[in-house]
Amino acid sequence: MLKTLIKTRDNKLRGVTLIEALLFLGIGAVVLIGAFSIFNNASNSAKMNEAQTQIQAYISGVKSLYGSRDTYASVNNQVMIAAGKVPENAVRGTGGLQNPWSGTTTITGAANWFEIEMAALPDEACIALLSANMLDTGSIFRIEANGSQPAGGANPTPAQAMSACDRGASNSVTFRVR
Repeated sequence: MLKTLIKTRDNKLRGVTLIEALLFLGIGAVVLIGAFSIFNNASNSAKMNEAQTQIQAYISGVKSLYGSRDTYASVNNQVMIAAGKVPENAVRGTGGLQNPWSGTTTITGAANWFEIEMAALPDEACIALLSANMLDTGSIFRIEANGSQPAGGANPTPAQAMSACDRGASNSVTFRVR
């Protein structure tokens, strides 16, 4: 039956023309590019969600561990890991924390506040974290990109975040928490 489908009127076998082959390859390329784009967007979105979940877990962990104390001075990665107050998927080695982009996360304490710094972030992650309105959570009172507060202050617009996050894959975002 297959032979009857590929025979022409003259009973000669017909091959695929170059135009048909190129058309098939072109359509295949478009489908692959579309699938890769969708996968990339979904992957970036999942990383952003994971980063925000990690930040909230760190805040909750520090507050539950230090809630009755009057200072956060002794807060650090090792204390938080030893107390089991960090997400398991964020722990790297002994005493290290990793963000979803495989950079380091550092938790440090001071007298009245503590900081969560995520380093080695690509530009798009830095911009998204800065403009995610994380201050609306109530505990975060300052956000910095690459060591300084972006234009627009505590809740920068995406355009202001873009100008603060321009280091390729070596941006850092710091959340200061009370």
